[in-house]
Amino acid sequence: MRAHLALLLRVKLAKFALTGTLVAAVYFAVTAALTLLVGAPTQVAVVVGYVVSVTLHFMVNRRFVFASSTGYAHHLTAQGSRYLVVALSSYACTALGDSCRVCRADLLHPSRLGLPLGG
Repeated sequence: MRAHLALLLRVKLAKFALTGTLVAAVYFAVTAALTLLVGAPTQVAVVVGYVVSVTLHFMVNRRFVFASSTGYAHHLTAQGSRYLVVALSSYACTALGDSCRVCRADLLHPSRLGLPLGG
């Protein structure tokens, strides 16, 4: 029984890692394609890449990683709604963190600190 449980855990972990790798690759591919090939602004490419990858992440996890032959505890709509709230919260935190990082970088720029710029 213990060996069966360990095997099940390894299979789930492998599926989860494979899904994460796929989603990351799709995110980078969509973002790069929009930025480099289409010429879209980076901010737009990042948002589109995020939406595409989050949608893929939800669907692949639901159908492949956490697939259930007995059904799910929540309907697709309820699961999707919960997932969307978490995804949007994550995106908001990331955007806020990035904006703070940019503000700090500007405040700590050598020219603002009175340091000579190399040249």
